[in-house]
Amino acid sequence: MTAMYNAAVQDRDRALNELEAAGTKIVEERERLAAIQRELEELREQQAAHHARRQSLGGEEDAGDGPGSPGRAQWNLSGPLAAQLAGLELSDDVREKLQQALLDLEAAGQGGDEGAGDDARAGRGGAAAGVQEKQPASRRRTKPKYTELLHENEALMRKCAMSKGIMKKLYRKNVELQKEAQAARADAAMARSAPVDFEAAAASAAAAAAAAKDGGRSAPGTPMAGENLFGEPDSLATRALTEKDRIISQLKYALDASRRRAAMLELAVAEQHAHTTTYGPSGGGGGTNASGKQAAPTKQREMLRQMQFQVKQYTNMKSQYYRLLRKRADAVEQSDKVVGAVKALVRDLLHRLEAEIEEREAESALYNAKLYELERLQADWYVERRVLEERLAEREEELAGRDRLDGRMNTLVAGMHAKMAAMERQLSTQTRDESGSAGEAGGEAGSAGGAGGEGAGQAEGEGGGGEEGAS
Repeated sequence: MTAMYNAAVQDRDRALNELEAAGTKIVEERERLAAIQRELEELREQQAAHHARRQSLGGEEDAGDGPGSPGRAQWNLSGPLAAQLAGLELSDDVREKLQQALLDLEAAGQGGDEGAGDDARAGRGGAAAGVQEKQPASRRRTKPKYTELLHENEALMRKCAMSKGIMKKLYRKNVELQKEAQAARADAAMARSAPVDFEAAAASAAAAAAAAKDGGRSAPGTPMAGENLFGEPDSLATRALTEKDRIISQLKYALDASRRRAAMLELAVAEQHAHTTTYGPSGGGGGTNASGKQAAPTKQREMLRQMQFQVKQYTNMKSQYYRLLRKRADAVEQSDKVVGAVKALVRDLLHRLEAEIEEREAESALYNAKLYELERLQADWYVERRVLEERLAEREEELAGRDRLDGRMNTLVAGMHAKMAAMERQLSTQTRDESGSAGEAGGEAGSAGGAGGEGAGQAEGEGGGGEEGAS
């Protein structure tokens, strides 16, 4: 049993150490989650600022497209736009779309100048490479990292709950082993003493009392009661007194055992109350399940039932002990051949018995006061449990509200991203339409210049023919 107790204590210490380590890890993970959430909020703010800057840049580009030379004006704006876009943190799809749109605008502005177009494309490629180098990798990995940390946090919370359940089981097992050890020690002490047979003792005491009251011989050859009290032929009275002495000694041992058991029960009730005060109404927490919540009241009722049985048994044994002691004192006092010293001893014993009765009554009052205090503590514990349950319900409702708020925030952020993508597609479509209109205007101007050259050549030919005819 000692080995089992030591093993249970070691398991409990190991579980406590694991629980402390898990709690430390949970705190660290919560701090990391808070830092990631702050970083995510900063990224959202930066994205909103970049979106505003992109809108302002789109307005400047529309204002720069004049009727004089649209291709040249856009080429002049390509350098500052590239520098400004290089400072932005955009996703890969948006960056590629903007880069392609700028390249198309640059190609339309340059017309047939392929060398300048190649240089411009090389510059655009360098700017795009700069944008890719400046874009932080944490933006693309933020969502997977955050989800991974959430899963890890949930796993740690499950491990923490499991550790708490193991610790509660080990604590209950430890308490049960302590009770069993105390009960084993008490049983061993009772086994060393003489066994108490209350029925046989009561029967023998009744027979002795009847024989003493009859004062005659119950059978031929049996001596008269009261014939000699101290070793003379009156053996029946001597046997009755000896039997009463033996019963009194047995009752003393039984009373001591009952007191020890009552002390053990009080200790168990105190430990149970300390356990409920330390770990809460559910046996723990954060609490684990419904069976854990119902186990503590059931064990407490069982302990109270055992305590009431032990108190009742102790009261019965005490009354029987006092009754037998008074019978013996009366028998000794009523004897004719008892000397004065014995009578004085009997009176002294009676006084001591009265003092013992008063002392036991005082102890009973003290135990009643302790029982009242225990009931009051149990009532306070019940009220505290109800208050904690109400607070827990409020916290759960608050957490549910926060979860709903987070869902709405995620929905709004997703809608914002969708709107940004739609605006980017609209911007790319507008830029392509403008580049197409600029190319058509350049082609019409070239065709008009060719027609003017042909008319001038025909006029010069006609003038030369006239001069030759005149000569």
